[in-house]
Amino acid sequence: MKFKLSDVANVTMGQSPKSEFFNDTATGEPFLQGVRTFGRLYPTIDTYTTEYNRLATQGSILFSVRAPVGQINWANKDIAIGRGLAAIAPVYERVNPDYLYYLLKSMGAAINSQSNGTVFTSINKTELNNLDLELPELAQQEKVGTTLRLLDDKIESLSEINDNLAT
Repeated sequence: MKFKLSDVANVTMGQSPKSEFFNDTATGEPFLQGVRTFGRLYPTIDTYTTEYNRLATQGSILFSVRAPVGQINWANKDIAIGRGLAAIAPVYERVNPDYLYYLLKSMGAAINSQSNGTVFTSINKTELNNLDLELPELAQQEKVGTTLRLLDDKIESLSEINDNLAT
């Protein structure tokens, strides 16, 4: 079945606080401006803010809306977001969050190639909300999403073990 992203998720566009509120001393909320510290699944936090305008709640999908458009990570905690990111909060009754994450991940390159801008490519809230999604029944989404998430969790675990062996 075809849906728009806005049919199955709530999109919050980031908005940057003034730079005077930023710090690297872990004071305030974790803050991300863009994909600079995105990991394979989760971002690394190195910037914090004592004032913020928009928040990605834990479990949201972090989606880059400025060059490069379409890169994603999970918000593994509440994170203040700047204008380079959007938070996508799936509506659980309509879409499996894991399935939506992997679907958006698979669409990232195509979204980036269609984004607008002369110096920096970007996508706005209307364009993001209007993304066309092809979604199977919820039970099928859950099977696929769970399987892919288990595989990613295993890869993440093995990567941590590998990193520990290297030190």
